[in-house]
Amino acid sequence: MTVYKLHQPALPCTQLAWTELALTFIATFGIIASTHASIPLYPVPMTLQPTVICLIGLVFSPRVACRSVAAYLTLGMLGVPIFSSGRVGLAAFTGPTAGYLIGFFLAVFFIAHCRKRYKSFFAHFCTCLGGLFIIIASGVTHLSMLIGM
Repeated sequence: MTVYKLHQPALPCTQLAWTELALTFIATFGIIASTHASIPLYPVPMTLQPTVICLIGLVFSPRVACRSVAAYLTLGMLGVPIFSSGRVGLAAFTGPTAGYLIGFFLAVFFIAHCRKRYKSFFAHFCTCLGGLFIIIASGVTHLSMLIGM
């Protein structure tokens, strides 16, 4: 006698996986929302994105934090107009803000992994300063290569 399973989900998902997915979307939309609060400087506008990147790294797990920034960068690469410079697609990754965008992912990776290891407020503060340094260093490096300095 053969027993057939009548109801078997196509993809096994646990409650934790759905929670991580929801948190990833929330963090991604936080980055997108912080894009619109900007001071239009040339060639790189000043936004609240580094602050949100630090908060995402401190609040979420390393997996959710990295996924949210990767989702933000992927949406921008696919042509969704979410970058503060107004560029869409791969053009955003060849312009003056490309180094900062790559620095967002590196910084959130650094902050989220350091948060797991160090638990004090001072360590979290220094970790955020390190993350901001990563963003600025990668952005300035790319910008100086772009303009020939």
